[in-house]
Amino acid sequence: MWNSWQLPCHPLWHFNNHLRLINERSAAFHAAVAAAPSLDAQVPAHPEWTLFNFVQHVGLGRRKSATIVAAGTADAPLEKSAWGDGMGVPQEREALLAWWADSVEQLFDQLPAWDPSV
Repeated sequence: MWNSWQLPCHPLWHFNNHLRLINERSAAFHAAVAAAPSLDAQVPAHPEWTLFNFVQHVGLGRRKSATIVAAGTADAPLEKSAWGDGMGVPQEREALLAWWADSVEQLFDQLPAWDPSV
């Protein structure tokens, strides 16, 4: 439904649905990484990346987002060191999956505070 004064009212645009989708996609990503034959597998969309590189990239994105949300409004950009540089990301599968889960949890710990309906 369109109103001339607001964005379309689509159920996927509601905050709780966004959280649910992030959680579902994160769980599916976790399962895909767990089932992959190797962390050295190439990522088809980025042949220069391995699966490990991709998990590192997306996980750091979750951590960066969590840090930015936790900081709230700021007068200056945050230092990159606030969310890490990715150098300490574990390379063993089970430890990597735990790191990924922690990355998602960090984001989910911060997002509910920004629910626009509250």
